[in-house]
Amino acid sequence: MIPLKIALFCDFFNDLGGTEYYNVILATELKKRGCDVRVFIGEKSQQNAYLDILKEHSIEYTAPAKYHTDYSDRSIEKEFMLSILDYFQKWKPDIIHASPAGKLIVAFLENEKHPNIPIVATEYTTPSPKTAHWYPPDLNDYVNNIDAFIATCAASANGIRNFHKYENDIHLIGHLIKKPIVTKTKNIKNSVGCVARLSPEKGIDFLLGAWQLVIKKIPDATLHIYGHGPDEEHLRGVSLALNIAKNVHFCGTFSPKTGIGSIAGRHKVFIQPSLFESIPTSLIELMGSGRAIIATDVGGIKEVINKNTGILLKSISLEKMANAIVSLLQNPKTQYRYAKNAQQLFNTQYSLKVNITKVLNLYKNIIAKYNAKHQKLEQLLHKFNCMSQNEILLLINASNGKLPEKFDFDTYYTFYKFFELVILPEVLKISPITLSGYHGIEHTKMVGRFALDLSVALNQNPIPGLFAAALHDCARKHNYYDEEHGPNAVPVANKLFKKDISLFLNKKEQSQIITAIKNHTIGMNATDIISAILWDSDRIRLSWDRTYKPEFFSTAPGRKIASMSETERNPILNKHKKLCDRLKKDISHKISA
Repeated sequence: MIPLKIALFCDFFNDLGGTEYYNVILATELKKRGCDVRVFIGEKSQQNAYLDILKEHSIEYTAPAKYHTDYSDRSIEKEFMLSILDYFQKWKPDIIHASPAGKLIVAFLENEKHPNIPIVATEYTTPSPKTAHWYPPDLNDYVNNIDAFIATCAASANGIRNFHKYENDIHLIGHLIKKPIVTKTKNIKNSVGCVARLSPEKGIDFLLGAWQLVIKKIPDATLHIYGHGPDEEHLRGVSLALNIAKNVHFCGTFSPKTGIGSIAGRHKVFIQPSLFESIPTSLIELMGSGRAIIATDVGGIKEVINKNTGILLKSISLEKMANAIVSLLQNPKTQYRYAKNAQQLFNTQYSLKVNITKVLNLYKNIIAKYNAKHQKLEQLLHKFNCMSQNEILLLINASNGKLPEKFDFDTYYTFYKFFELVILPEVLKISPITLSGYHGIEHTKMVGRFALDLSVALNQNPIPGLFAAALHDCARKHNYYDEEHGPNAVPVANKLFKKDISLFLNKKEQSQIITAIKNHTIGMNATDIISAILWDSDRIRLSWDRTYKPEFFSTAPGRKIASMSETERNPILNKHKKLCDRLKKDISHKISA
């Protein structure tokens, strides 16, 4: 049996946090199950602990020689991607798992030479305006090229859908976590542990403020913070300023090889004071270790911490946080009840065997679906009997976000032929365009040609713009005053998108096409690229026939073409004539044959 080949894209391995933990467990467990998994790291790692684990399992990994921490800078990833694409020429992965969906997968998708490979991504946090700085600014331009997302909790799934505007499938699969082996050690009396990266979103400042109140009631209470990060010096300064330094211990990180179990036994109570999260890996591990937990109600934490499994702080209040810590430290029976229930929930929901099997099955389903889509598209185009095999491959590649390296006349012609001989006939089967004259079928074809021009000029996949052009006037009843013809085209589009031809579009593109055709008569600038291309394409002739009004155009190429003199238009019109003449010639040859 040929092993499944998985390319694991990781933006970084320079921390000892939950993301790296997930990726190491994912890679090693896939390898144990016979997969050929190889890891591609977007930035040079500054920590070797997790890389050593990959080496121990003979998992191949590669990373660029450079390192940076700027989320908006993708220069290293872009350069590194060139070597990855060269690597893929020989080792052809069956699927890419982007973990997380960040700079590396965007660098892959924006490269015009990227091969067509199905993509799965994992989201660990809860996408929202609070976490926006963690994502590449243009991730949303590419996010719907990802075939499926894995969300580790329902809060993450909601963020993926609502913040990223993701239109495809989201699968809830819990964190990949090995059950911790708790090291037997003496418990530190009246102690609380906190496992967190030392950065602002983890809320350690608030915890130190609350700790000042805790020691007023329990003077010997000690806080033990396990982690590292950019805020460590600041947080040490805060503990000194609050005069609680002797009660607060910065313990550094524990070894990934021994895991959280090496410190879990030191404290019966742990706290997670995050300002935003999904569900922290460390929190779930501590539940599996049988610890009593206090946590803030952010992200997906309330999906696991409730009145039976721990204390959930509904608001970031120093007094409420301190009271929760004091009450739990003073009540061993409550500690025991929370710990027992938390461990039971962990055993039920976080079986590593079950969750890694879910991931593997998702890979197989996505690959099968991806292959089936290609077969359906190929069969569909063969049915129309108008495309060569090279043209079919070009269109299928474009439907998957891979544009041609160059748009010569033959490439232009392939897309225009697809518009006239495939898309437009399917629209006309549902809603025949019966008008002649200004808004008849020839107008629709002209808008299609301009949509092709603008798509190429804007480096956009022409297919969505061509669908929008074919649909925009399909419900028009009058040549001039027909204010409802845009909204009336929406039911036609919905019927069209139930046919196999809709496989050329993703769900986001279908939604934008509906927006474009519904509103193309309103005389405003567009807010999305498909509307911009359609509206400008539809208004070019109006500008040529009447008066050019730049305020009604949304794209620079649209403004340029609309403002051309009659002489300046000739090259465009000549190219359009060549397209039409070649199509007529091909059709006549086909009929005579």
